[in-house]
Amino acid sequence: MAAIPPDLQQEQARLTRVLAEIERQLASVRQTLAARRNSVLAGRRQLWQSGLHQVGSFEDLVILAQESQIMGEQERDHALYRRLLDRLERMYRSPYFGRIDFRELGYPDVESIYIGISSLVESGTGKHLVYDWRAPVSSMFYDAEPGRASYVSEAGIVEGDLLLKRQYKIEEGELRYYFDTNLKIDDDVLQEVLAKHADDKMRHIVTSIQREQNRIIRDEEHPVLIVQGPAGSGKTSIALHRAAYLLYRFRGRLTADNLLVFSPNEIFSDYISNVLPELGEEPIHQVTFIDYARRYLGSRLRLEAMEDQMEYLFTQRSAPEYALRVQSIRYKASPAFLQLIEAYVQHLESGAHLDLQDIYFRGRLIMDRHEMLHRLRHRYKDLPYAKRLGMLYRRIHYLLEEPKREAVARLADELAADPQSAGLSTRDIRRRSRRLVQAELRTATQFIEGWRDIDAVSLYYDLFQDDDLFHRLAADTKLPDYIGRAELERIRRATVESLNESFLPFEDVAPLLYLSLRVMGAPSSQSIRHVIVDEAQDYSVFHYQAMKALFPGGSFTILGDMNQSVHPYMNSGTYDAILETFADRDPFLIRLQRTYRSTLQIAQFTRAILGGTPDSESIQREGPLPRLVVVPEEERAEAIAREVTRMAKGGAVSIAIVCKTARESADLHRRIGSRIDAELIEKGDNVFRSGIVIVPVYLAKGLEF
Repeated sequence: MAAIPPDLQQEQARLTRVLAEIERQLASVRQTLAARRNSVLAGRRQLWQSGLHQVGSFEDLVILAQESQIMGEQERDHALYRRLLDRLERMYRSPYFGRIDFRELGYPDVESIYIGISSLVESGTGKHLVYDWRAPVSSMFYDAEPGRASYVSEAGIVEGDLLLKRQYKIEEGELRYYFDTNLKIDDDVLQEVLAKHADDKMRHIVTSIQREQNRIIRDEEHPVLIVQGPAGSGKTSIALHRAAYLLYRFRGRLTADNLLVFSPNEIFSDYISNVLPELGEEPIHQVTFIDYARRYLGSRLRLEAMEDQMEYLFTQRSAPEYALRVQSIRYKASPAFLQLIEAYVQHLESGAHLDLQDIYFRGRLIMDRHEMLHRLRHRYKDLPYAKRLGMLYRRIHYLLEEPKREAVARLADELAADPQSAGLSTRDIRRRSRRLVQAELRTATQFIEGWRDIDAVSLYYDLFQDDDLFHRLAADTKLPDYIGRAELERIRRATVESLNESFLPFEDVAPLLYLSLRVMGAPSSQSIRHVIVDEAQDYSVFHYQAMKALFPGGSFTILGDMNQSVHPYMNSGTYDAILETFADRDPFLIRLQRTYRSTLQIAQFTRAILGGTPDSESIQREGPLPRLVVVPEEERAEAIAREVTRMAKGGAVSIAIVCKTARESADLHRRIGSRIDAELIEKGDNVFRSGIVIVPVYLAKGLEF
């Protein structure tokens, strides 16, 4: 790779031209934005001064609605220009990162196509100075090598010759370096590796890694894409580039509001929050599973967070009920418990538990119990359980309307003819008749009134409270080897005790959410169309079943590494459960083999811990050997402070001291605080802090130090 390419002068001139155009557009957008802002403020002021916020007539209401609509359009217009300004400001810092020279078949001219995070068109000429990295023509930058190449445009396949592929590093508007390459290298670590090892073998390895990543990013064939990759294989970067690609590829049909990322914790969410804006897209929704469950299940129960459960597992090993808690966690993340929940749902849908009775009103049969069962089991079988009951409830009351009217009229006639009602008006007689008939109806339909108040929490409680039902359903499932009937009974009782205290342990959150979705149905106004699940290894089969039920029409990108599971008892174990969950959506599993963000020495060290046949290979990125240092407890804080100071002086920018628990982290922070300036990361923190941090292991998931 040449340090100073021969055509540096032309490249500098091109960059100057592009930056000048961005400056012109920035000035124009800032001027327009100021005018739009003034217009919005003036509209609000005028609306207030006119007094229309105090509606006095229907005409005022109509005018207010019209003015509000106009203001809404102005505010959306302002927001659009604000986003354009942000994008142009980012482009001014780094307007493009690549270039391809392409000559289309049948044409003599060679076109130089510069590629960046967004398109840029020159105001005076209409010429494309920069193409968006997701545009069809840009695909050659990612997938093709110099020589015969093609891309798919709206008009069909365009063929030609790719004559040059060049990559740039531009920071704060300054061209730092560029080099000619066979494939676009996104990752900064891969760029560093290629810069230091420019031989053909290393180029081939890096090219292979990047081509594999590009294939995943641009995959449109599989609704459920599962990516298994070792630590340092670039999974999170792939996920976010894929999100940006999908937003561009399906622009008009897919927006940032239609995408959702399930993050392991709030710190990780903040850690990746700026990636999509840097790729030219709006930030997308990020949420932890527990927060989503809280939103859906409401505030009736106190939901335990994963961090609290982990802290219990790591610190309470001597607790009397510890072994029972571990068994409960393992069982409630198992396929056996999923089978039990499914059997319970079928039991509910059968209606066998309902005290169904023939409904008569004044001697007239309204609906017999056989008709009720038929409707529950067959007529409404495509609906979830709660909606079946709702449909049946409404049907019964519909059939009662005519007999009710007849009864009110007949009773009114009887009351009118009764001498004791002589002093009552016709209205009073009708009111009394309706009241008496309504009392008769309540008696006749008393057993169906509870159908309107079905809720998943009560149903979950009923499952564990009814010991006969619980064990009868469990008997038809294949219990894990570590669970016998006696242990199952203890788990049942412990669950009832927790629910009686309005407390839901973390191991019950996903099963309860899944039960709720099965019996109540998913939200009908769900706008999420693509879901990204990172750190996939720490979700159980229930989490995936719940996600599938939450987003019935959504596609998924699921990324993880089974060897990096933080939770000792609640995890996927293998990808078989995920593949089985999404079997009806054509899931596809891709295995990344190469790790490159970790040094060769770290990769070899972790493989030795795992044992067995290595399922990953590392590229020759050298670094110091990992060290295992045994230090007496009383000397530990001083030794850690000394080592961290050495690393910081050596140029390390981000250093993590990873402890097993929050308690250990807090204790170390207290003892080490006078020696080094370290930040303590705790549960509830939602901002990623660089520098020196002390963090419990379960909050370090997905982060890089």
